[in-house]
Amino acid sequence: GGGETLSRVMEYAPELYAAALFMSSQWDGDPAPLVATKTPLYIFTAEHDSYYGSEPARRAWQSIHDLYIESGLTEDEITELLVLDVCPDNWFDDFAAAHPDIVGSAYAMDYHGAGMMAAYNEDVMKWVFEHTK
Repeated sequence: GGGETLSRVMEYAPELYAAALFMSSQWDGDPAPLVATKTPLYIFTAEHDSYYGSEPARRAWQSIHDLYIESGLTEDEITELLVLDVCPDNWFDDFAAAHPDIVGSAYAMDYHGAGMMAAYNEDVMKWVFEHTK
């Protein structure tokens, strides 16, 4: 899985990245190095991800948030570095209905595969690009 691999990369070399987008997955790596380097992380998942559900993403956010608190960061500072975006099913359904040419039949009803739609979410991509300057 790409997200699980990303969590390992962030464990071993977060300093190589300006920011990371973690989608539809679970966090398997140690988040402490990510926190130590303050590498911005956007966590994006569907409420009813058909593979993981949204709980692994919520747990990842909470563990990273807690480490930031322990390191002395304020909530405002953490908000700049860490985002949890759990999209309701209707966001994916509406996007799929409006963009059948992009989504394709393979992702139409699969909220895990729908995570790839993050690339078409203007708010997500704006955050990523603002944090990679």
